[in-house]
Amino acid sequence: MSGTEHRPASLRLSELLVKVSTSEAIQRSALEVLRVLNSIKMLVLRDHMSGVSGVRELLSQYEVLKPFDLEKAFPGIAQALADQSAANIEKVISSAVIILSHSLADDIFSEACSLAIDIDPKKWISQISTQREVSLQALQVKGVDGVIADELKSLKIQLAAKSLPNRADILFTNVPIRRHPDIPKDDPRYFKGATLKQADDLRHGLIHRNGVAQIDPASGPEFMGFLHEAAHTALRSIGFAYRISIDAEFFKALGEKRTEESKNS
Repeated sequence: MSGTEHRPASLRLSELLVKVSTSEAIQRSALEVLRVLNSIKMLVLRDHMSGVSGVRELLSQYEVLKPFDLEKAFPGIAQALADQSAANIEKVISSAVIILSHSLADDIFSEACSLAIDIDPKKWISQISTQREVSLQALQVKGVDGVIADELKSLKIQLAAKSLPNRADILFTNVPIRRHPDIPKDDPRYFKGATLKQADDLRHGLIHRNGVAQIDPASGPEFMGFLHEAAHTALRSIGFAYRISIDAEFFKALGEKRTEESKNS
């Protein structure tokens, strides 16, 4: 067994919980930038008008086909550029939080599957292929339990290679899903497999097809909240299914570390 498998389930679950919470806090901080876009737009406009950005000088170096009064036209050009800068910032931040949130959820569902396999391996035997040929030597050296243990290790790798929606389906086939009791069905954060598929397709489109230009900026905050709640749903389900307690010592040590870092900063 790997070092990770030997560590207590309560510690592993606690570390994953902190990972999700930290990710969510960081990305919510990034989204705060969207609240001050008008101020950013004004700063960009000021830089264009004052010459700091260099746009006015750059345009003055070119001839135009028709009579063109740069000084008269430049305020409108500067405003358009400032507006576009604000729109680009909104799209970039929204795209970033979707990609990072998806990556976080992807990791958590892989770790949740791994943890569930380690706690209740017999439940997951149905997921491995019973048709694979095994040598007599392997049976002699490892025994049936050893061979099955190796297959379950391979299963973890295979699950990590599957798409996030498929991995979630497999997890919740083997572990009863436990949604947040205070999140209603009409809340965008409410866990649904169909919404997870939408988030997965959106992330794929951002990276492999459409890029940042085509994104609806409103989708960033919405899917960020959903994907982090999806990660919490995976951990919550594992915790309730196997009655895993939070590691109090881990959180105590974490709090003491943060306090010490604050003193030294």
